Amino acid sequence: MPTTTTWNHASLDLSAIPDGNYFLGFEVLTSTSTSSIYIDHIIGPDFASVAPGPATPTAPANAAIDVSQFPTFTWTAPTTGGIPTGYKVFCDTNADPTTQIADVAALTYTATTALPYSTLLYWKVVPYNTAGDATGNTVFSFTTRADPTIYALPWSEDFGTTGTVFPPTNWSRWSGALADPSTLTTGSTVWGQDNWLNDTTVTPVNYCARMNIYSTARQHWLITPPVQMPGAGYQLEFDIALTDYNNSNPISSDPAGTTGVDDKFIVLIGDGVTWTPANVVRQWDNAGSPYVYNDIPHTGVHVTLPLDSYNGVYYVAFYGESTVSNADNDFFVDNVLVRQTPAGAPEHVTLASPADEATGVYPESTVLTWNPSLTGGTPTYFEIYVSSTPIDPGTGNFGEYFYESE
Repeated sequence: MPTTTTWNHASLDLSAIPDGNYFLGFEVLTSTSTSSIYIDHIIGPDFASVAPGPATPTAPANAAIDVSQFPTFTWTAPTTGGIPTGYKVFCDTNADPTTQIADVAALTYTATTALPYSTLLYWKVVPYNTAGDATGNTVFSFTTRADPTIYALPWSEDFGTTGTVFPPTNWSRWSGALADPSTLTTGSTVWGQDNWLNDTTVTPVNYCARMNIYSTARQHWLITPPVQMPGAGYQLEFDIALTDYNNSNPISSDPAGTTGVDDKFIVLIGDGVTWTPANVVRQWDNAGSPYVYNDIPHTGVHVTLPLDSYNGVYYVAFYGESTVSNADNDFFVDNVLVRQTPAGAPEHVTLASPADEATGVYPESTVLTWNPSLTGGTPTYFEIYVSSTPIDPGTGNFGEYFYESE
């Protein structure tokens, strides 16, 4: 070891080492010196002109089922051979796929063209560099999910009364800011199932979708299954409400409840692949929108949006956003409905509560509930008849009691 305080050049001949991947290590052994040893300006050896070894596919897992039409493929880099400059992704119905769908430098790729539903597909990744393509690449298979498209209209979702799994079948939850384009990440649980208006006293329980719109970087999506929309003459309907956090009170009941100048609720309609502000159908905010977020009532309001310009398969997205920790409020969505624009007289309702032939009902505290028909015209109000004997308009018996809804 040189003992001077000047830099010394050293060169080693590595030609006797077999081809392969190696690490370079430096070790200093001394029993007398307490000085520092410095190493700098390490050059070479030149990389061998060797094709990469195979990558290891990770997702979709081998033999996976119910895979999205737009899966995200992931893999790990080769541990043998030369260093890759890129990765070719192949996917089709051949046991050794030959259809290249991507050429990327990263270790992940999300399909941009929809894969067919209910189809067994095979995929592999081929690393490459100037020396050639990797060989012996592992092939994985997966099966795409069945077609979730809603073709039969009217279609509705009330989010259940039995505490079933949330989100409903073929609905999805995502996180990510609305941007151009939006980058969404799956796995969000901020939209969840809860009691409509945080009211736990209703029987039977009335579940809905709820998001706590509070805190920073809270940007979450609840997206429907794809819906075949016929175009002119159809509409989207849903109920929304806004309450103070974890109770049924108006947001004004909390001193900070109306301070959410950053808070938003947005409804978008799109192809389910790319989401941008161009997909916005209606936006509620506190920053100049004609639909003021803070004005959404704590008792709920029914919203109807025309679908005349949507002819084809579309997704509906419900998006909530908070970027500042100020107002802490709960937002609710319920009774999502796509149907023909009502015309003519309303159809008959479906009675809900009390159940038919129910016993032990207390008249002083009974709440009568019903579900409007999904067809026919929109009711202006409802007339309610109550009788101790069977009501029969044919005989003129309309009961002893009459009520009219607002």
